[in-house]
Amino acid sequence: MSSVGSTKANAILSSMGFVWVNGNKVYPIKPPEQEFPTVHPFPMHLYPNEVAATPHYLNYLQAELEKLGVPFGLGGFELVDVHANKELLQLHTALGDFKGYLDGVAVPFGIESYGTQMRLGLELKHLEQDKDIWKQSNRQVTKRKYDDTMEQGDDDDVEEDEDTDGQAAATGNSAAQQLVVDPSASLARRDPFKLTAKVKGQSVLQLLGSYSMAQYPIDIMVTDGHVCHIMRIRGKKVIAWEDLAPGQAICHLAAFLEKVDRSLVPLPLPPPTEPDEGREALEYLRHFHPLATILEQAEQLMELDDGSSRIQQAMSVMRLMVEQHGDDAITALVAPPPTFYQHIYG
Repeated sequence: MSSVGSTKANAILSSMGFVWVNGNKVYPIKPPEQEFPTVHPFPMHLYPNEVAATPHYLNYLQAELEKLGVPFGLGGFELVDVHANKELLQLHTALGDFKGYLDGVAVPFGIESYGTQMRLGLELKHLEQDKDIWKQSNRQVTKRKYDDTMEQGDDDDVEEDEDTDGQAAATGNSAAQQLVVDPSASLARRDPFKLTAKVKGQSVLQLLGSYSMAQYPIDIMVTDGHVCHIMRIRGKKVIAWEDLAPGQAICHLAAFLEKVDRSLVPLPLPPPTEPDEGREALEYLRHFHPLATILEQAEQLMELDDGSSRIQQAMSVMRLMVEQHGDDAITALVAPPPTFYQHIYG
């Protein structure tokens, strides 16, 4: 998401009437039995960056969630790498417009409407200490490879290695995994990953942006593989569980996904049978999606009795979307806030 500090994030929350709630105090996470399961931290230091680490982290997370009974595959969930969609999330506020994306999402299996159908958002942080470990590991591997080559006395091989930096980096990454066998070995030497001003600011915008277009109240987790922070919105409360160990976070996510609808959420959403603070947050934050102003115009279509006139007017609204959104118009039409087409087609 657009870079913003906690001061501006807090100002945005305040302008929308939200309050920040300490989930650890108010809604403590309880273990499924007597204690939380033992979950090894994810070894982020084995990868050069977040993009490279994400597919491996999603496999790691799925394996741990499956241990607690969360279904994946047909009839269950799917974890998807969504790096390619750089403008998955959009938010329009009085303090500015913001665009951004997540690293991964959980959706019902087989669904590709990630923005509207996501049930869980994931943001990975590849910290400087992880980058340093990865670089040092690769330097050691490269030096060892060079020394081995020199011992063989083959100067041509040395020259060839210098011309294949990409191959050396790939070899180094593989060897780095051999250098650090136990993923928890570096845990004692790590600085704890905190919800700093910058991380909090970005996470708040990701959360608000997700709720402005999602059809289901979601959770977002930001993690460095060792420490996890989970956030959600209920009513006007932004609830944050900070500084969770992997086992605590996995239990929380498993309990959350166990209750989540795994089918395609219909358009429009049916009225809730009882008060639902998650739905209240969704409906409120849809007004902060960039399409909100167009939605207001679309609402006028409901006053038209003639179906052909309504469709003609709908085309005018869509042309306005193209004018306002440019290259983003197709994305906006494919995944608008859930009530958009309801207003157009009745």
